[in-house]
Amino acid sequence: MVSLEIETDSPDSTRHAGWLLAKHLAPGDCIPLSGEMGSGKTCLVQGIAAGLGVPSRYPVTSPSFTIVNRYPGKHMIYHVDLYRLNSKHDIEDLELPEILSEDGIVLIEWPELTIDSLPETSLYVHLSWDMISEFRRRIRFTDTASRFSVFFQELSHAFPRY
Repeated sequence: MVSLEIETDSPDSTRHAGWLLAKHLAPGDCIPLSGEMGSGKTCLVQGIAAGLGVPSRYPVTSPSFTIVNRYPGKHMIYHVDLYRLNSKHDIEDLELPEILSEDGIVLIEWPELTIDSLPETSLYVHLSWDMISEFRRRIRFTDTASRFSVFFQELSHAFPRY
């Protein structure tokens, strides 16, 4: 397991980190995104969607009320937001295992209820505020399968690290 933590200083730079990640994603990838409300999870997803060629007619927004948004692009993206769910039983009703078995990329905001059922090869992302600046974010990427080393090298060159 390898981790890399970077700092972004604006919503656009958080989107840029997502755009860089998109170049390394393939169908079957699962990206759990954790962090407090407003930490930049949806901004990162917007960058991933842009990097995967999602047409602008598909606005990439947090699916807090719909639970799952689907975006067509180079690969289908399943953007899942579990914020409003309260139990693992709610997850079963969502049919997350079926979504994870689809031939697309699954991005899960608020994944805490699903950690035990996610693929072992997931790339975990944790976003947090930096109290010094309104827009500064720390983003930690944890590669559980050592598959994203080239992505980590690109991030190291593009962003300040901690």
